[in-house]
Amino acid sequence: MPSLKRPTIEESKQSLLVIGVGGAGEAIVERWAKTYADTGVRFCVGLSETAAMERAAGVVVVVGLGGRAGGPRALLEVTRAKARSVPTTVLAILPFTFEGRGRRRRAQEALTALQAADDALRVFENDDLLCDSDEHLGLQEAYHAFDGQLWSNVENIRQIHFSRVQY
Repeated sequence: MPSLKRPTIEESKQSLLVIGVGGAGEAIVERWAKTYADTGVRFCVGLSETAAMERAAGVVVVVGLGGRAGGPRALLEVTRAKARSVPTTVLAILPFTFEGRGRRRRAQEALTALQAADDALRVFENDDLLCDSDEHLGLQEAYHAFDGQLWSNVENIRQIHFSRVQY
């Protein structure tokens, strides 16, 4: 078994922190923490710790919108990061249309608040998950494919943050 070494202060400052909030955001980040554990990205589900935020080169908040928790918690994480001058990106997942107008309305209200506070906001429609997936895929396989599409955004963000670091 390989030995684990504590990252240096410089290495810690250069890492990307990915935070999952809301039902979909938490589920996605939990899956990523297992699948992409060796990428150097740090993962957190729910509210982050202040120390973790301070050591981050950037923060990505993955949020499922439409419920009552995701939007406010995402806004809190973005606000905390901005107060520490940490660049932020939000990957927001909108509810399926069949989940109802109330959830869609709450999601739109949360998006408006996040747009005003965030550095960058990418919006993904859950409905696209159904439309873009192969008709022979089961729902779990479609979610797995969607996870991969979302992860490519995190990889791009990570590369941008690391390209700014001077060695």
